[in-house]
Amino acid sequence: MGEPPPSAAPVTLVRPLDLIDGDLQTPSELAQVGENECNWLIDPNTGRHLYRIRETSEENVQRALNAAWRLHKRRIWSNMEPFKRAELLECVATEMSKAELEEQAALNDAINTGVIAEITRCIIPSISAVFRDVAARCRQQKDLSFDGVHGDVKAHQISWGPTLILAPWNVPGGSIAPKVATALALGAVVILKPSPFAAAIGAFIATAFRRASNTLRLPPAILQVINGSETIGARLVEDPRVRCVQFIGGVRGGRSVAVTCAGQFKPYMLELGGNNPMIVFPDSNLEDVADAVVMHLTVLNGQWCCGLGRLIVHELVHDELLEKVLNRLENLKLGHSLDPTSQMGPISNKRNLAALTRSLNTLKELGGTLHSRSQLPQELPEYTVIVKDHETDGDTPPVTCSCAAEGGLFIAPTLVTGVDVDDVAEIELFGPVCTVHRFRSDMDAVQLANNVRGMILAVVFSGDKTRAAAIGQQLETGMVMINGVGFGYEIKEEDPAVAAPASAQVEREPRVSFWGWAGSGTDGPFSAMANFFSGCRVVGVNGTMRPADTTAQDHGRGSTRGEGLQSSRDKMRQSLYHRLRII
Repeated sequence: MGEPPPSAAPVTLVRPLDLIDGDLQTPSELAQVGENECNWLIDPNTGRHLYRIRETSEENVQRALNAAWRLHKRRIWSNMEPFKRAELLECVATEMSKAELEEQAALNDAINTGVIAEITRCIIPSISAVFRDVAARCRQQKDLSFDGVHGDVKAHQISWGPTLILAPWNVPGGSIAPKVATALALGAVVILKPSPFAAAIGAFIATAFRRASNTLRLPPAILQVINGSETIGARLVEDPRVRCVQFIGGVRGGRSVAVTCAGQFKPYMLELGGNNPMIVFPDSNLEDVADAVVMHLTVLNGQWCCGLGRLIVHELVHDELLEKVLNRLENLKLGHSLDPTSQMGPISNKRNLAALTRSLNTLKELGGTLHSRSQLPQELPEYTVIVKDHETDGDTPPVTCSCAAEGGLFIAPTLVTGVDVDDVAEIELFGPVCTVHRFRSDMDAVQLANNVRGMILAVVFSGDKTRAAAIGQQLETGMVMINGVGFGYEIKEEDPAVAAPASAQVEREPRVSFWGWAGSGTDGPFSAMANFFSGCRVVGVNGTMRPADTTAQDHGRGSTRGEGLQSSRDKMRQSLYHRLRII
């Protein structure tokens, strides 16, 4: 049995929390997520059961929906001044950024997802940062105003109504924070449903929001948090009181959301996975490429939508690069997600581990050769996890977590060679696994990269940036990174000596979405998401049906496009007026 790190204090694991019309409570019903094993939250490090998954009762689901609908119809939140909505976002950020809450959330996230705590301690603070950033943009919101022929015309950005956000089990905090904050900033009443496998983040957001809304004396129904299985999610999507749906997850769930929403003409946004390529030309710096491959395979344990799915390498450097990557993986330390010495943790849950195992078996049947040199952990340090009990609100007996390799949900990072790219076009390897393919010409590389159903991110390595950019232009993806990987582009900061004021900096973001073909919707900047979470209502003064005497006005009028259009409208109005007079 491994020795615990010197500072390994017991970790309190937060059970799911419902937030129903301002009331925080533990879900009361036992969930049926799938087979018996799937109905438990399992520590991915050890394979041990932590607690039985529960879900929101039908009575509370209806309470939440009714409260959200009533608040929407009364327009209290949507009609509130943007600066008041910004105050709520800032207050939530303040609550979330309290040191003890951030640390507890980071440790809970590490246990829920298997991502090492070193990473979750970076992700969790980003939640409060996102809320503050959206609050700053919210303060800049203004209705557009135009000079109309007969008076002012204004375009108001209006939320669709109660907005459902279905959160994933991988990187839940980083995924949902921009959506929740943006929807709230636009005046939407939000219903959040976390994944049953990573519900702790929902509990922390619910707690922070309740404190913030109480402090500001705002209506409690602005945010509802509902817990449960896919069945609960499907019922929420179907409910006519839900007017807008944002979904992050897999293709099967996304297709179900799309079909249901289409039947109700309900706006929806899908953020699905992608079989993402990395193209490596022979003039690349192979040391940098090898580092990038390992990073994309192992960060977040490979369980993220921008992870590496296919490594497409020029035949002249294929074998050399493969060896460099495997040498690096040989020194990679897989271990407990709470262990500060671990470089990669376990797979999040048994369902995804089973899917990865099936995919690896399929690749072997297709003639693939599996390459892996990372050692699975034989022994892990002990960590004590204390789980709050639902019935007594006390503590369950502490769970001492230690195990050998067969207990945890570990899989070694794996490269697969020898499979045809056509055979992997429909396979998304959502984990630390990628296939490797050779190419000879630029055209070969582009064809190999584009030979899949969907991808979010592509990476191109080349010593010739112009060539790499030209290749990137041909890739059917939302985002292309050249000679580097990461979580986004690095935008050059303004010179502090001549920097614009903060209000102007808000306008520096690109007005684009970058999801591309892997889903419908966006994970772009605030402005792009705002366009999804709201519609536009145009209000202005128009003329009467009775035509004015325009003879004098028309005399000497030029023939510009705008004037010609107005003249056509005047003639149409006059024609309609006389026709109505005849009737």
